[in-house]
Amino acid sequence: MIPAEKKAIFLTSNGYALPESECLRAINSVGLDAHVGFLHEMNQSKYSLA
Repeated sequence: MIPAEKKAIFLTSNGYALPESECLRAINSVGLDAHVGFLHEMNQSKYSLA
């Protein structure tokens, strides 16, 4: 049986992953680069704009 805390963490992380993927899809559909940000350094492993 999975403890309640692990279930909450699982639901939270998946809950953020779905809107993030929708944002990335929208950003890419208009030709923007999600890695470019104004408040953070450019890093290819993180999406600053999303």
